[in-house]
Amino acid sequence: MVAGPEERGVSFVGSSVGINELRHAWAQQECRNSDVHAVVNRGRSRSNARSSVNMNMEGLGGTVAHRIGVPALVIGAAALGVRAWFHLDHMREKARLEPLVSARTSSELNTGYFIATPASKPRGVVVVVHEFFGLSSREIEFCNHLASNGYVAVAPDVFQGHNTRAIPRALWLVRDPAFKNRWESSVEALYDVVVEISAQFDQLPIVIAGFCIGGGIALRFAEVGSKESELVNIAGVGVFYGNIPSNGLQIAPHVPLYLAYGKNDFEFPLEKLQPKLDNLQTTRAPGVTCDTRLYENKNHAFIPGIDAVLQPDADPAVRDAWTGFEAFVAKVLTTP
Repeated sequence: MVAGPEERGVSFVGSSVGINELRHAWAQQECRNSDVHAVVNRGRSRSNARSSVNMNMEGLGGTVAHRIGVPALVIGAAALGVRAWFHLDHMREKARLEPLVSARTSSELNTGYFIATPASKPRGVVVVVHEFFGLSSREIEFCNHLASNGYVAVAPDVFQGHNTRAIPRALWLVRDPAFKNRWESSVEALYDVVVEISAQFDQLPIVIAGFCIGGGIALRFAEVGSKESELVNIAGVGVFYGNIPSNGLQIAPHVPLYLAYGKNDFEFPLEKLQPKLDNLQTTRAPGVTCDTRLYENKNHAFIPGIDAVLQPDADPAVRDAWTGFEAFVAKVLTTP
């Protein structure tokens, strides 16, 4: 039987003895046993020592699992994996956005945007604000369609260089407006683009439209932009299932509105949505349009893209929501 360290005369002080010290003491006692690992482990268990150097992986794993438990290890590993994935997704943003951004503002913000212009004299400007995924090919396709109908169409990058294709990170991107009611940075980026486009096209009337988080940004921009009519000529605002302010903010009464929501929207339940819609309706100035459309059995984000609108067998609600918006745009962008 192999003698233990105490039987060999090795003394331990508390739990401060490291593996190197143990080996040195063992050598001084002329230990000839080659099973060094067995002796080290026995000495560690008897002395309750916790070495910080030369610890083998078996000892490390056992210690950690014993102290914090296997479930905690699994959760920790998952958290590290999610963080690594977030970082990788962030690194891919530039590659995703570069093909979509065709111009940038000349201001310090240097906000990127996509712009599509019609072949003939433009009838006005339509700005399409993206969903919570950030600027994507979806908005570019809407813009190209609008340009084919005679409008200057613009899709701003209001997230300032950030986008994703995954819901967890999209929620992170909208954490300020969606969860903290802080809309300033997104509204500022939108304002930056709209002012520059307005100057480029001799203050043509502009409709600001947005989907999801973009609809909430468009509504809040209307209040800001309408106060600077010398810079921006806001002719209307279109909101597709966007956040309506609940803090008493009254959207500019003279700005026409187009609002489209699903009655089964999990983000904006009808019992909470309806009073806000009624408020927007009643605060319009006399004669100012507030076209509100609610669709049965439709949830949040029920318009996937322009292709879903144009296909022959398009969902009636999807088609009605978009063609209704196009009719709204044609009405409010009527120019002399």
